[in-house]
Order: sequence, then C-alpha cells, then structure tokens
Amino acid sequence: AATAAANAANEQLAAYTVKQNDWSSNVTIDWDLANCHRITLQGPTTFTFVGGVDGEKLTLEITQNSTGGHTISLPSTVRAGSSIAFTGVSLSPDTMDKLGFMRNTYANKYDFVSVAQGFTL
Repeated sequence: AATAAANAANEQLAAYTVKQNDWSSNVTIDWDLANCHRITLQGPTTFTFVGGVDGEKLTLEITQNSTGGHTISLPSTVRAGSSIAFTGVSLSPDTMDKLGFMRNTYANKYDFVSVAQGFTL
C-alpha cells in the first residue's frame, strides 16, 4: 500500500496541470486539482490553500482585470525565507504575476520560493 501511495504521489509530481479559477473575494486553491492555478482579480482577494503533495512545486498565476489595483492576502500557511519576501502583486491593469510555492506537508506549509511580476497581456 505504501508503494502504491508513493507511485501516485510521483505521478502527481510529474504531471503539470492547470486550473482556471472563478473569482470571488475568498478563493480556495485546491492543489490536489492542479499544480498551476490561474485567476483574474475583480477585487480584493483572500486565498486559502489546501492539498498538494509533499515537495510539489506549485504556481499561482494572478492577473489584474482591466481596472487593476486589486490586492491579495495569502493564507497563514504560506511562509517565506529571509531571501525572498512577498510584497504584493502588480497593481497595473492587465498585468499578470506568477507566484511559486513548494508544498511542505511535514510543516503544514506552502513555502514561497519564487515570484515573477509584471507580465503584460
């Protein structure tokens, strides 16, 4: 049974899947459904993260709508190291940021490991 679970985890780690999420002011990102989630902000947004396999690399793509200026709040289960900090998303209209995380199930955290900001649509 342990081997089957390990094989399933490795298959999930190897697959790159994308999910488009609908916007609301509170959004739950289920990393078991995909390891890349996309959302276009329509207003301030608070995220909750669930799921994900230990060691899995996760990407959250956040796009500002044509109005822009929308802020986000990441869940308390996100932690950042001393060399990278989350300072917010790009606020300009029609821009996209990519936030990278790595799942750490032992610490019950989503480690913030990368950011690329300001992609224009």
